[in-house]
Amino acid sequence: MSAPIIQPEPPDPNIEETRQFWRETGRELVRESIKSIDETARQVITVAGILEGLYFHAISFSNIRGQMVDGAIYIFLAPLVLLMVSLVAAFSVFFPERYRINILSSQGSQATYEAIVKSKLLAMRVATVFLLLGIGGIIVAMVAYLT
Repeated sequence: MSAPIIQPEPPDPNIEETRQFWRETGRELVRESIKSIDETARQVITVAGILEGLYFHAISFSNIRGQMVDGAIYIFLAPLVLLMVSLVAAFSVFFPERYRINILSSQGSQATYEAIVKSKLLAMRVATVFLLLGIGGIIVAMVAYLT
């Protein structure tokens, strides 16, 4: 049995068109990156707000006060604190910062843009981590309540 002979692909006559497509795609990704982070922050705010409201009402109207043992209050308060930190971090994505920018300098504009994206992304990551910790805290509190 002989191995098939692999022929090199012929050069693509549309290589410049393909390169132009990927350049445009890259430009669009850069243009939309801040909008994407802002939209994700809005979604985190919505989810954390709903969870915090539901959880707060659940513990407010339950009879856990009489069932508390030493330190159990922290188990039930931790999700509220974690979700609140998540909300604050998600809201900080929208807090305006003052940037000095020279619009005649492409390097200055790029550096400013990258600084904005970096600060928003950091706030978004903090918000997401605390949202996940808050959800974990709710699960722990439910287990503690049910046992």
